[in-house]
Amino acid sequence: MYQAMADHDPNRALAVFNDESVWVEPGGNSRGGEYRGPSAIAAHITECWKMTDGTLGTEIIEILGGEQFVVAIERTLALRDGRSLNMLVNTVYEMSEGVVTAIRTLPADCAEWNQFWS
Repeated sequence: MYQAMADHDPNRALAVFNDESVWVEPGGNSRGGEYRGPSAIAAHITECWKMTDGTLGTEIIEILGGEQFVVAIERTLALRDGRSLNMLVNTVYEMSEGVVTAIRTLPADCAEWNQFWS
């Protein structure tokens, strides 16, 4: 999924989701909210790329996996409206039978995250 997103290929990234999957983004900003199902998730990913003129990227630091949850500790990098983002983010994946049922994005500094995405 991460390689597909790095390649700006949302269709390939969507292979791990189903109609019940939800992506939850924190904060009262342009990125915040819940995105349910592959179409909404694809639109969200595409919009994030557009807001950053394609500069949005993720550097994986570590992945911790269990049977029900996977946590990716990553560095999110992006440029937007003359501002830069370089932040540690924990992304929690809830899994069921090989499908991502929920993603929750947890930035290290919510105030800075909101400022960048507002």
